[in-house]
Amino acid sequence: MKNNQNVAKNETNALTLKMRESNAKTALIDLKKALSVQELSDIHTANTIVFTADKFANLSLISKIKAISVIKASNLWKNAYSQVRRKKFTNFYDYAQEIARIGKTTANKYVQAGDYIDDDGNILLPKSEGITADYSAEMVLTLVEMIRAKKGENAEKIIEMLKNGVVTPLDTVEYAKKTIKGHLTGKIKDLTDDGEITDDGDEITDDGDEMTDDGDESKDNANESVNDNTTQAIIIAKRWANNADFMEMLYNYDREHTAQ
Repeated sequence: MKNNQNVAKNETNALTLKMRESNAKTALIDLKKALSVQELSDIHTANTIVFTADKFANLSLISKIKAISVIKASNLWKNAYSQVRRKKFTNFYDYAQEIARIGKTTANKYVQAGDYIDDDGNILLPKSEGITADYSAEMVLTLVEMIRAKKGENAEKIIEMLKNGVVTPLDTVEYAKKTIKGHLTGKIKDLTDDGEITDDGDEITDDGDEMTDDGDESKDNANESVNDNTTQAIIIAKRWANNADFMEMLYNYDREHTAQ
């Protein structure tokens, strides 16, 4: 009886695998057709192809990161057969190199980042309210690496930066790195919970450099106010830039006024 159940289970698993392979092949064929550049003659179609290819590449990498993480955690790699060694893998990193085509360092990054991606491919890193865009796979790898490297209080500070919109999914990886590093080292002003900006940077200790001229001081205060307002404006813009309701409102406004 038990043997019959095992046979039935194996047949079900084999059927499921065939269906997944078939669905994957169909999806790839459809994608190839959708991204075909044959008879490409207008910029709108070209943009669609570029955007779609970008999104698919990002989604594929997110899936790969999560899969590698699951494979490592569940030891599934032990069931894989190495074509190079002509036997089953005895080391996860050998599997990662041969099957996933990634080295040990990258494999470790994928494993860590996988903890911040759920089984449906949703990113679990926090983001500020109003941002509907999600972090790219490259951004996830970068942020998780920085969070894991810092640990403790600094790791919590990075999480708070994401929650407060100091760094958002709309930023580039390079910007995120510089901004987080700047805030952690005190070279960039921090935004407090009540929205005020505090400067943790280098203090002026030389009395000779202190401003005593009222005109210069007034001018400096004005510049500081402008900088503060600009910083606030950038944060607000980031939070609303990819909000669907806000974008729809702008679209309707433009359409109504263009018609007039």
